[in-house]
Amino acid sequence: MFVTRLTSLLLFALSLGFLVCAAPSPKIPGHRLKAMSARAEGGRIAPLSILEGSLRKQLDAGMRVKTIDEATKLFCDIKTSIQTASDSVAQIGKLELDEHGKIDVAVRCASILSILTKIILKICQTLGSEAVATLCTDIRDVLQVLLVNIGNCVEGIYPLVVKKLADVKAEAILKQYFVESAKLLCLGD
Repeated sequence: MFVTRLTSLLLFALSLGFLVCAAPSPKIPGHRLKAMSARAEGGRIAPLSILEGSLRKQLDAGMRVKTIDEATKLFCDIKTSIQTASDSVAQIGKLELDEHGKIDVAVRCASILSILTKIILKICQTLGSEAVATLCTDIRDVLQVLLVNIGNCVEGIYPLVVKKLADVKAEAILKQYFVESAKLLCLGD
């Protein structure tokens, strides 16, 4: 008898806990609420999330590239992914985001650029910069269109993206492959 009453009381307390957790909380500050609504507002920045996920998969595929034909196919897939995201972002139109929403978009853009850089550097290590330089021209063009479309959607996004990209420690930069990067950018011999 004592056990059944205790069990009933505990289940009642547990059900009240579920109700309290499920109830909307008015304690969220206004700026956080706006940022969350910008993130969840019909998935307007979803093309960037999809592109980031696609590039992460292609980074894994880039680790296995051994020939120029495989690299050409990979770069063609990357170009298609970026072009699709660019077209989707162009259809969104102007977004009115608060600072937190802009930071979310900037982090997404910086992540996309970082992953793309990792893919290019890995393939440069494997095949050399001369082979990759010709493949990068198409990527450069569609990436430029994507960044312009993002800039048209979110005002003042470029300084935030640069700031997120520049938050890399000097030690991490020194460990990268500068000779290959310089050749790719036509800065070296």
